[in-house]
Amino acid sequence: MTIDPPPTCEITCTDADDTPGDCATCEGGNVTLSVAAGYATYEWTKVGNATVLSSTNELEVFGSGNYTVTITDADGCQSECWKLVTIDPPPTCEITCTDADDTPGDCATCEGGNVTLSVAAGYATYEWTKVGNATVLSSTNELEVFGSGNYTVTITDADGCQSECWKLVTINQPPTCEITCTDADDTPRDCATCEGGNVTLSVAAGYATYEWTKVGNATVLSSTNELEVFGSGNYTVTITDADGCQSECWKVVTIDQPPTCEITCTDADDT
Repeated sequence: MTIDPPPTCEITCTDADDTPGDCATCEGGNVTLSVAAGYATYEWTKVGNATVLSSTNELEVFGSGNYTVTITDADGCQSECWKLVTIDPPPTCEITCTDADDTPGDCATCEGGNVTLSVAAGYATYEWTKVGNATVLSSTNELEVFGSGNYTVTITDADGCQSECWKLVTINQPPTCEITCTDADDTPRDCATCEGGNVTLSVAAGYATYEWTKVGNATVLSSTNELEVFGSGNYTVTITDADGCQSECWKVVTIDQPPTCEITCTDADDT
């Protein structure tokens, strides 16, 4: 009588990158399990499910779990072995914006400012780029942005799994600030008038806030888009738009003194 030894059952894993011995891959990939060829029959199943998944010496796996193969040789002797396969989820990629005023969630700022984009720390690698340009702008979990555009980050975790996300950043232009003068005679662009008259200074309507002051005096003279002026000096307006961006401009106003009028009398004797 001959007692035949059971067939040798040893599973080899190869991931989606053809890396032998790797029984883990990233979501969207697969792992190939294989045993030695040449046996009479093969029966692959997933632990907890009796469905036969393959009847060859290989099985392609797309989901995590324990996979078992039963091999039978020509003498009818059997062996069983199993392998744990892990399909790793991608890392979570979510960009947070902080503007120049440290306002979280604000992906817009004014010209001259910047926005800081950040994702979670602790991943293996980071690669920030601007859409349309392959230059890597940062290799950390943060990126300071000074120009408008779509910015993308690719993060890679310790398992080699990647995720990509992007954020639109807007650098807003300052509002246009230009003062128009109208004198007491309703003459546009005339920033001078006579004593007793006044000059009206105005800028475009529709901005969020206005603040008129006289140079050298912090008192706010008007909070509308117009200011009536009765005295000479430099007058400044600061306008703020809906995005919080500001511009400042000024105008010199001259209130002219009246000419001196004095009559001199001389009689026939030149007295």
